[in-house]
Amino acid sequence: MDVLRRGLLVLATVSLMGGCVFSDRCVGGATRDEASGRCVLGDGGGVTDGGLRDGALPDGSVEDGGGDEDGGIDAGPPPRIVEVSVGVVHACALDDRGVLRCWGDNRSGALGSGDTAPFDAPRVVDLGARVTTVGGTALHTCATTSTPSLFCWGQDMEGQIGDGEASGTPTTSPFEHPGLGSLNQVAGGFANTCTVGLLGGVVCWGRNDRRQLGNDATEMIQPSPGDPMLAPMGGDFEGARQAAIADRHICVRADGRVFCVGDGGEGSLGDGTFMDRTRPTEVTGLTGVTDIAASFAHTCAVASGEVFCWGDGANGQVAPGFTAVQGAPVSVSLPAAAQQVVTGEKHSCALLTDGTVHCWGTDDGGALGDAATHSGPAGPVQVEGLTDVASLSASFVGLTCALTDAAELWCWGQDAIELLGGPMAGANTVFLDGETQHDTPVRVDPL
Repeated sequence: MDVLRRGLLVLATVSLMGGCVFSDRCVGGATRDEASGRCVLGDGGGVTDGGLRDGALPDGSVEDGGGDEDGGIDAGPPPRIVEVSVGVVHACALDDRGVLRCWGDNRSGALGSGDTAPFDAPRVVDLGARVTTVGGTALHTCATTSTPSLFCWGQDMEGQIGDGEASGTPTTSPFEHPGLGSLNQVAGGFANTCTVGLLGGVVCWGRNDRRQLGNDATEMIQPSPGDPMLAPMGGDFEGARQAAIADRHICVRADGRVFCVGDGGEGSLGDGTFMDRTRPTEVTGLTGVTDIAASFAHTCAVASGEVFCWGDGANGQVAPGFTAVQGAPVSVSLPAAAQQVVTGEKHSCALLTDGTVHCWGTDDGGALGDAATHSGPAGPVQVEGLTDVASLSASFVGLTCALTDAAELWCWGQDAIELLGGPMAGANTVFLDGETQHDTPVRVDPL
């Protein structure tokens, strides 16, 4: 649990440094195109094969396509957020035109602007083509484009950018990865990045001190994409659909089951033991799994509409009302079936089929979102005021955001900028209102 704090201390000391992926979910009327992996509206939202929506400018605005009969400008409908990635000091939002904007603290180069200077508004990250998905949960971000290409930027202390180096100097401009092909998902953790191919196959890089890359590599740090993760019986994870990255373990959802690899010392691998594994091992007793999430030393999954969690539960983030390590999955009682789960260091949240969000664990910084004062681990409690949620994203610390069916973004909890000693002069917080903490959801509009 001290790893992130050590990283943040280094960041604050040397003034370096700087989000979970809505990998299968689209909002605002958009649907996921299986061929390209992107969210599209209707017939494709007017998108050409060359990148941004017809008429889109680099800043995300739209060219004047001609006036109406009264002489006004017909710019078409405004952009709508379809995907969000939340980090501990920044966040990024992708709109339905394929324009990516990032905001928050820039000491890690998290805004992808080529520098670490503060910026007082959400900044467009220009990747040269329409952005199709974005992912990350800590101090760096990766995104895919329609070309197809993968780009990463931000903190690189553990080689998580994948540019062949592991450096305390942030990667402030997007680094392009060649040769990874079309991807179904890109996920970033505190010290690792993983990609899942459209046809399966999982490739991870970054920290490997617990052999969490699962590919028989023995290096402590693998600073560039290497061999794919091996399935338990050898070969690639051909049925893989999703990866979830924790502090020192990684889990994969494949064929309705969950497999985890790396540090199992706190029951994090969910196989009923407390042993480390160098090859992925199947989580005990779970089938029909449709979503997974991991953070630090605990993991959660949605299986047949029910949420199960395992690992370090010291803060009630695994089994509500209990503060113990769980070496195998335990069920979380919720008032309706679940469709998504997200995790932070000390809390977990589930999106239910009725559009509400319920959270459990420790309410540090308002992480449970219900405005109540909790003296210890609590929940599940319903997040106040949210009834039409389509997707969730959470940081490694205590910040959670919800994207609604109406493409509105609402966030609550703790913006970890305050862990760095406060926002830089002129810099945004993730909440975009100068505040670093909210105990109930507030509207965030980066567009």
